[in-house]
Amino acid sequence: MASVKPYFDTRSPRKDGTCPLKLALTHKGNTVLVSLQIYLLPKCWDSRKQEVVKDKRKAVYNDALRRRLVLAENVILKLGEKGELKTLTASALKKRIEAGENPDPTPAETSRPLVRDLFLQFIDTCKIEGTKAIYRHTLERLGRFADPDTLTFEDIDASWLRRFEAAMGENNKVNTISLHLRNLRAVFNRAIDEEIIPQGMYPFRRFKIKKESTPKRSLSVEELRKLRDYPCEEWQEKWRDMFLLVFYLIGINTVDLMSLTEVRKGRVEYRRAKTHRLYSIKVEPEAQAIIDKYRGTDHLLSFADQYVDHGDFRRRMNATLKKIGPVEWVENRSRTHPKKNKKRYNALFPGLTSYWARHTWATIAASLDIPQETITAVLGHGGNTVTDIYIDFDQRKVDEANRKVIDYVNGKSTR
Repeated sequence: MASVKPYFDTRSPRKDGTCPLKLALTHKGNTVLVSLQIYLLPKCWDSRKQEVVKDKRKAVYNDALRRRLVLAENVILKLGEKGELKTLTASALKKRIEAGENPDPTPAETSRPLVRDLFLQFIDTCKIEGTKAIYRHTLERLGRFADPDTLTFEDIDASWLRRFEAAMGENNKVNTISLHLRNLRAVFNRAIDEEIIPQGMYPFRRFKIKKESTPKRSLSVEELRKLRDYPCEEWQEKWRDMFLLVFYLIGINTVDLMSLTEVRKGRVEYRRAKTHRLYSIKVEPEAQAIIDKYRGTDHLLSFADQYVDHGDFRRRMNATLKKIGPVEWVENRSRTHPKKNKKRYNALFPGLTSYWARHTWATIAASLDIPQETITAVLGHGGNTVTDIYIDFDQRKVDEANRKVIDYVNGKSTR
């Protein structure tokens, strides 16, 4: 049975500090929000009593809230009696409730949901915090360009997208702009899939999202050998070893590396934080040697015992990788530091980060003519083209591919 209740939405305050009061409609496990066009300061909403307080129009607002609640409940009751309720999605039910106030609504009156509301609903359904943060950033960029309290899907056409793109172009790179536009496109697709807006309202058929080729993010086999064998300073060695471990474990993400607790039957198994897919990686001798060198107590690696925040671990690792290379002493001209000379690090590979290990593995694997479907499955990009669960892929092919790549790096010809 569907249910409806007041919802004070504090996620995206307006410029004057007020937030919208809405109805939260829950049906078939999904929740959608119905706009009431009522905006309040947080101090004016009593969440316990579920009513407006401390506002000069509180009587009017509370009366409007009660009327809309009764209206929504009556629509739900009537649809249930007719047997229609079970055939409706939450979004379709929302339209019927909105239309319930006007028996013969025009299309314009029933198809003008705010882009902001759909963005917030989309964010609520995301399970990964990083993804939520990216979409919040896009919503923030939209708010700088247009009024989020009035911007509807009908307002956005190809011309609007070009103006939005141009506005972002003043301070952002091409791929950053592309990211925000793709996020907006994803919300449009969701709105169409849930029948909130018609397909004819989709503006991206006449607008192409630009994309810029990213700089090189992989090492050649010769460069990888150079990094592996370079006489690092002692404090740099452990971070270089972590880069190599990521490579030997087929480009494992640092968040997943930090979550490992054991090697079981010669393998590490984990569910990737980003995609929730299950992975099983054979621990080759080269990887095992590094694990033994840095073995932890509560986790597989001592780094995971030391760094609670994997982001801190990754930042320190990346900062160190950019300093591996020849060192020279230069005169220190700083007035705040009395030392005469200071070290200047000349990076072997400027821009090197942990993510390069993943690209490097894939690049070397491709150069060895390892089948594309194997590389795709290994990196977890398979989707429906291979399998949604990595561990179901032929594990022997994956193990053989990794051994072939490592042998080639070690100078053992595999061609």
